[in-house]
Amino acid sequence: MRKPIAKTTLFPGLFAAAVLLSAVGAAHAYTYLGAARMGDMVVGSGLRSYAMGGTGIGGSDEAATILYNPATMNWAGPKQMTLAFAYAPVTERTVTSDKKSYYNENASFALNNFAIIIPTPDGRFGFGLAYAPLNDYNYRHKQILYSITSPATRTGYKEVVSAGAINRITPAVSFKFIDQFSVGLSYSMLSGSLDYSQKEISSSGGTDTIVTSLSSNRSVSGSRLDFGAVYSGLAPLRLGVAYYGATTLTMKSGSVEANMDMPAYIGLGVAWDFGGRYNTKLAFDFTPIPFSSAKINSAPSGLSD
Repeated sequence: MRKPIAKTTLFPGLFAAAVLLSAVGAAHAYTYLGAARMGDMVVGSGLRSYAMGGTGIGGSDEAATILYNPATMNWAGPKQMTLAFAYAPVTERTVTSDKKSYYNENASFALNNFAIIIPTPDGRFGFGLAYAPLNDYNYRHKQILYSITSPATRTGYKEVVSAGAINRITPAVSFKFIDQFSVGLSYSMLSGSLDYSQKEISSSGGTDTIVTSLSSNRSVSGSRLDFGAVYSGLAPLRLGVAYYGATTLTMKSGSVEANMDMPAYIGLGVAWDFGGRYNTKLAFDFTPIPFSSAKINSAPSGLSD
């Protein structure tokens, strides 16, 4: 969920400069990463992972989990292909102590993943290819404005709307050393775009009047190399570890260009397979992401872990 808003903030007028060069701007109040930086992380690639809170490092026996841990290909059984769509109906309403109302919405229907896995006949090697959104910019923020002298009187509203995604195309390979242990390697090619608009509307005259209006477009590109391992020697318990490599996202907005450097980090996963008719699983992932170490043009990003 997004962080609650505690005060009125105004997004900087120069959007390109704010997005590409600022540290902690007003947009941090609109959404954690959101429209201002690299989008909000997509939680759950693959419908089973999506339904289980985004877990997948320990493997959930579906092709899309190669996006979390490429070593899981050796545990997905025969060759398979998946195509999935997902809908995230998330809307927030926040009312502050001074009776100001805010609405945040990132509800969207989108392609969740396309993935294919082809193992060798002896099951020692697995080859895969996946396509999925990594971060998504689909976001709407609405802030209702009230009169300073008459707090119960609405005078208009501000609205921020963004759309787009950072998508990844990820080829991967895995190798099973022994029946209980496999490793995998994947390379994600990242690209995407963001359409952004901001408006302030005045209703004080009885009709809606646009006071300010800003819009922009930004493209994003980069790449990331990931490594993973899975161990099942404690069956029905399965342990997974994934190393997500450092990446540099190149962001362009008109003639303005900047780089956002994200450090490498490690994720740990545990999956317990109960088996049975419905193939029930219990999974837990721990992935501390060091956003505070991210940099924009070599300057601290100002984000929190």
